[in-house]
Amino acid sequence: MLQKLRCLDEDLLDLERKAARRGGFERLGQRLVRGFERRAALASRLPFGLDGLYRVLATRCLLPIGTVFSHRCTGCGHKLPPKTERAGHRLGGLLMCPHCGRILVTEAAPGRTP
Repeated sequence: MLQKLRCLDEDLLDLERKAARRGGFERLGQRLVRGFERRAALASRLPFGLDGLYRVLATRCLLPIGTVFSHRCTGCGHKLPPKTERAGHRLGGLLMCPHCGRILVTEAAPGRTP
């Protein structure tokens, strides 16, 4: 579910950028509204604790969910300490970036690919 939210957040950001470039918020407005409604519905189905964290992060950053790539947070680029990364693998592939606070999905998350 976190991967779906991450992809949806990226799609919404892309739509907003396209609309801003083209000055076409009217045409893309309905697609954005539907996307935000889908994001809210998915976020409400997150496990207890992650739903509130996701909502807080969504107010602070455009993409509240990231992945770990080359030992770095894909959101802020900060190198993750090995201890943090190991803890994420032990906790089912989920961790938080100590620098930006994003929820990170690691390769160890079952059924998810970064």
